[in-house]
Amino acid sequence: MRPDALEVPSAGLSQPRYQHTGKMRIAGLRGRFSSGSLADIPALWRRLVSLGQVPGRTSRIDYAVVLMLPDDCDYLAGFGVSESAELPNELVCTEIPANEYAVFSHDGHVSRLCYTFDAVMRHWLPASVSK
Repeated sequence: MRPDALEVPSAGLSQPRYQHTGKMRIAGLRGRFSSGSLADIPALWRRLVSLGQVPGRTSRIDYAVVLMLPDDCDYLAGFGVSESAELPNELVCTEIPANEYAVFSHDGHVSRLCYTFDAVMRHWLPASVSK
């Protein structure tokens, strides 16, 4: 369900934008994080940035792809790449199927990403599925 009228709790989270996107290929660095280790996510982004320019990158936009698991999450810090991109060995790829997605922007420093993540997972998501 698309919760257009859902108000975002006052946790500093802006309204998501809903975007229909075609299939995307995202390349980046992946890590497994629990609620107690979310503060380690910025180090993943720093490692990604330290790689410099990667051939085949399709835009300047960065993506966080999060797969929720029972006790933790798989987190990919990455960017879009072309199908034919030859990537460094340390990068992994994931295919994102065409669909409509709720997109949350994080405009602050990466060290504060855990607060955006928490607001989405503990406030916005439960409220959106209960409507």
